[in-house]
Amino acid sequence: MTKAALTGGLVALILLEYDVYLPFPVAPASVPAFYGDIAGDGEDYGLLDVSEAPYNHRGMYYQTVHGHGIVRGHAYRIPREASGLVRFCSQLMNPEGEIFVYDPVEILKQWKIKYVVLHKDSEANVQVQRPFLTGLLGESVYEDEQIISFAVRGYDKGAPVETPLMLLLGEHWHDIERSGDVRFRWMPDMATIYAKAEEGGQCQLQFVVYPFHEPRHLQVYVKEDLIAEYYVRGTETYETPPFALAAKEWVPIRFHIPEGCEKPSDVLEGSEDGRCLGMLFQRITLETP
Repeated sequence: MTKAALTGGLVALILLEYDVYLPFPVAPASVPAFYGDIAGDGEDYGLLDVSEAPYNHRGMYYQTVHGHGIVRGHAYRIPREASGLVRFCSQLMNPEGEIFVYDPVEILKQWKIKYVVLHKDSEANVQVQRPFLTGLLGESVYEDEQIISFAVRGYDKGAPVETPLMLLLGEHWHDIERSGDVRFRWMPDMATIYAKAEEGGQCQLQFVVYPFHEPRHLQVYVKEDLIAEYYVRGTETYETPPFALAAKEWVPIRFHIPEGCEKPSDVLEGSEDGRCLGMLFQRITLETP
């Protein structure tokens, strides 16, 4: 009897935790005509959905109509590999840009992405993303009250599928800043990026750096291995020695400043900037030797 009572109590608590709604809420689920138009084209390509929503629920629903691959999706247990790619795609479609050097259109073509679809789930997001995507891809090919669809310029259905070398922002960086067309980020005494080469092999980094306030040493680690150290006096461009990347793995690359970082408010008269700054980075590129 005691076990039965405990079991019943646990079941009741679980139901309360899930906060069951009766009747279950529903929402309209109309499908834009664009998806019906591409459903029977017989081609093998993907769509990249751009949305302010953290999960691509509408894009996943629309996929049941058009049947093509999509980049963004959702599962309760997202594999680490998929998580990195989703973050990379968000970085790729960020109107603010990033300090990494790549051609978003070229990467979309390499991945066989034929359309980029902007969802109108947030007016503020549309106002930011629409001019960015128009500048990147040209005028939209379809629009209704739910979506705006852009075709990827130069898409070639006969081209072989390629996997680009990829860089992903990691931990401890300060917010991105801009001076004209130049984007840059400050790091404190340590910061991380992640690199990926789908097939693995030898790669090397090239980057432009500038030390805060006075010359500093910059160490570059791939995983736990120190591969380079530089004494940075001013704005300098460096190219690391070649290093190996394992196939299908996001490999951490760590930048470290032994002298540490300093707050502008502590060393520059009149400054109220309380961030700890060590080194400024711009134009980081991952290449094959």
